[in-house]
Amino acid sequence: MRRREFVAGLGNAVVAWPLAARAQQPAPPAVGNLNANTDNVPAPRGGLEGRSNYFLASDCKPVTGLSVGIKITQDIVADFGFSFQLNAYSLPGANSKWQQYCVGLDTKGPAPQLVGSIDNWPAKGFDDLTGDLINHFVHLLTLPGSKPILPAGYEITINLANDSNGNITGVTFIVTDNKGKVTKNPPIALTSLTIDGRPSQPITAAELAPIYAFQLNLVGLTNAQTTYLAAGAGTITYSAKTPLTVLSKVPACAGAQGTVTLEQANSGYDELPATTSTQITQSFRTTVQPPYTPGGPVAVSRQVGTDQTGLFAVTRTGQLGVFSVQGNGRWKQTSTLGPIGLAHPGAPIAVSQQFGAKNQTDVFLIAQNGQLNVFWAEGTEAWNGPLEIGPTHMHGGALAASRQFGVDQTDVFLVDKNGQLNVFWVQGAGKWSAQPALISAKDFAPQGAPLATAQRFGVANQTDAFLVDNDGQLNVFSVQGAGNWGEPVAIGPKGIFPKGAHMAVSRHFGADQTDVFLVDKNGRLNVFSVQGAGTWSNQPVVISPKDFAVPGAPLAASQQFGAKNQTDVFLVDKNGQLNLFWAEGTGDWNGPKPIGPAGIVPSAKISSKGAYVATAQQFGATNRTNVFILNESGTNGPGWPTEFWVEGSGPWSGPAALVTEA
Repeated sequence: MRRREFVAGLGNAVVAWPLAARAQQPAPPAVGNLNANTDNVPAPRGGLEGRSNYFLASDCKPVTGLSVGIKITQDIVADFGFSFQLNAYSLPGANSKWQQYCVGLDTKGPAPQLVGSIDNWPAKGFDDLTGDLINHFVHLLTLPGSKPILPAGYEITINLANDSNGNITGVTFIVTDNKGKVTKNPPIALTSLTIDGRPSQPITAAELAPIYAFQLNLVGLTNAQTTYLAAGAGTITYSAKTPLTVLSKVPACAGAQGTVTLEQANSGYDELPATTSTQITQSFRTTVQPPYTPGGPVAVSRQVGTDQTGLFAVTRTGQLGVFSVQGNGRWKQTSTLGPIGLAHPGAPIAVSQQFGAKNQTDVFLIAQNGQLNVFWAEGTEAWNGPLEIGPTHMHGGALAASRQFGVDQTDVFLVDKNGQLNVFWVQGAGKWSAQPALISAKDFAPQGAPLATAQRFGVANQTDAFLVDNDGQLNVFSVQGAGNWGEPVAIGPKGIFPKGAHMAVSRHFGADQTDVFLVDKNGRLNVFSVQGAGTWSNQPVVISPKDFAVPGAPLAASQQFGAKNQTDVFLVDKNGQLNLFWAEGTGDWNGPKPIGPAGIVPSAKISSKGAYVATAQQFGATNRTNVFILNESGTNGPGWPTEFWVEGSGPWSGPAALVTEA
């Protein structure tokens, strides 16, 4: 994503503020509204939270004389900043299809600033423009003190001007502080601006458009940021010359259907009654969120050099959470690592030994700026980091980490914003590569697509990386020792898996066989296999019934320690229940065997993406296999790490919440 920056003098300091992010298609499931009254308008599909507020419209006529006033009644505390975004929808076919008028709190400098922006988006194909139509910014004021707070008593007003046809022609930002002092920037005429990136090409009347619907969102500052609000509340007053009606979806007469802002925050809005009025007032406030995302990414690993098992997940504040257990002892929770807002809440992570470095364990995640970061610990010593690796703005998705077998090299894989498979690496305890090696062609797979990596069992020093491409085709990339990565090899038929489906890879214990597991478009668990250096199976073996799990759902595979040559696969079904599939040696696959209660993680009705599962040996405990999820129900739920376990070939136990029960 292209980045533009706001630069304003602040004493002797210079503060950079990147402008609002590009629109993206539908938002993820929401936490819901703050109150429920059957006489009120039903909440939007995304709920009433962050980037999903009500839409207001004027009976498919241009909204004119629009003024949005925001009054802060409780200090808004946001270490990572935030933005009030007025997101407005133009008529279908308008050159300016989606208009944004924003006031944000930028906290990156020595003192917080309020900044305003205009960020309008062009219709597809407009003058071959691939970026914004307008990307303009203004500095409004610098707040007193250094704390990341917009104090109670402040008021922000966004006034839009329009011509006789309803076309939005200008905007005025007004800030009134908690002592009554008014800061009013000069009205900004849109035709006084130029097309973004084309300073010699002014905005003309052809780029102006009315708005037919709008919503106000309290979200992250910019460029896809998710922000965590520690506190805050207030009211929003919508005023217009034309009567406004509260709607739960964009009216058909407005364009840019399904477009939402990419930023997010833990904010929520009160429900509104079915009403038509020239003035409507709505309350907002911060919302309580689970400590971790129920069903979200979780990783587990040995802490190298010790009999300590570590569990890792990204918290609601965007920090790395760490849990650990020594041998067969009790779990404990470590302080969160990294700054607030480092990553998106519930971001994917990867864990690996750093090979050739003494007893070093590495944990990888992608920061909100799209840059790879690593935390590390040597043995049981304190955690270090984050250390930034490579360039920013690569992507915001999944990661995989592995040894490059045959050398003391650690590799980290990701699919960048161009849909291209990348690998970063480090030799022993040296420095990480400044730039990644590009393994695939552009547009090979979805940005941030899930990956899986493993040794090819029965082949000396071969490392394999697996990825489902944009055609729903499973592929494997391979390298021998310190050689070059080869071209992708297709495994099985094309189109039977969702593009970017999750995978798990494992040795098939009792044989020199590598297995890859994934869920097809019909919700069935599949396995492909290869014997040593042989040829991959042309067709998968189908293990589960149809509609068993969410297509492309996350899953995990492991040896069952202490059971003779048993390979286990763990998958959450559509009812939110953990299930086990298993094979003994080269025998047939068995299962599913339910483990624990249904609904322990989000069901398909709650999450269309399925639930993550992680599995590992409990190091220092005799023949114990553990499976972990972030719960939807149970002790400390929702959003708490929870484990199931088995000793050898005995019965499964759990669920048990880490720290309090395990």
